[in-house]
Amino acid sequence: MRPSPSEASPVRRAPANRVLVWGVHMALPIAVLWLLIARPRFDALWEQHQAHFWLVSAVALVNTVLGFRMSEEARRRSDARLFLVALAFLCSAGFLALHALATPNVIVSNKNAGFVIATPVGLVLAAAFAAASSMDISPRAAARLMARQGVLRIGVPALLVGWGTVSLLGLPPLDATLDASEAKGPLEILAVVATALYLVAAARYWTVHRRRPSVRR
Repeated sequence: MRPSPSEASPVRRAPANRVLVWGVHMALPIAVLWLLIARPRFDALWEQHQAHFWLVSAVALVNTVLGFRMSEEARRRSDARLFLVALAFLCSAGFLALHALATPNVIVSNKNAGFVIATPVGLVLAAAFAAASSMDISPRAAARLMARQGVLRIGVPALLVGWGTVSLLGLPPLDATLDASEAKGPLEILAVVATALYLVAAARYWTVHRRRPSVRR
């Protein structure tokens, strides 16, 4: 027996609904950007060092907790892909926390190169882990990675502690004082690298979703 029009319509409407949802999600940030460009008075400047410190620190803490929980779940399930995603969260969160330390007149008085480039470096490392997680990982490679997960579990925090210590003590090579013009070139390079890696990860995860549209492994 053929389905009635009322029964078939949800199936027909599903693609249109998805297009509408994605269109709204993409249009909203573009609309906000247009508003800020068209009406500069809405682009207000608010600078409060204490608020910046606590806000950035809170975001870093939330992402650290999420990354740690994912790491533990990856270890429990021996899931190499999830473990790499967890490392991406931990890298970005850790270097974001270092950026919070650079808030003027809260912990340090002067920002140096270590603090200025901390967030971009964290995003590049996170992008590398995200891109690696999106690749097709063979069972043998996944097993090798999970067998050596302890090295990465120690290595990422050690890198963060070392970077923070060198930056706080003003030791080379992170002791240089960078102004906006000096930092622009290196930051643009890091932005290009991170963007390329995130695009690779997004494209690869899209293909994974097309092959296996499920939340299961």
